[in-house]
Amino acid sequence: MPLYTVLTRLLGREPKGEDLPGSVIELDEDDAIELVALGALEPAPDDAVATDGSDPIDAALAQLSVKQLKALAVAAQLDLGTATKKPDIQQLLANSVDRDDADQVAAFIVMAEAAKAA
Repeated sequence: MPLYTVLTRLLGREPKGEDLPGSVIELDEDDAIELVALGALEPAPDDAVATDGSDPIDAALAQLSVKQLKALAVAAQLDLGTATKKPDIQQLLANSVDRDDADQVAAFIVMAEAAKAA
């Protein structure tokens, strides 16, 4: 099945489920046609991997070390306050992203990838 990048929040694809902007999902092409036409999905890049409904922000942050998370916070101009532990920093960073704004989610994921590469 083809992969699609979610551009706007999709509710109810699975019972009690939702797909957040930035998620990469597998969807039958016939089912995706209308959603692509409405601007809710776009075909995913060739190298994309399905996120299996997980939050793309949390998935991106989980791959980073504390040093990389701190660098990402600086790049995102986010004050970590007294947060020094990985889960606390991840939570602050994750909460800083409006998941209803696909552009903001995509930009944050790009920043996380840059922090990972540094």
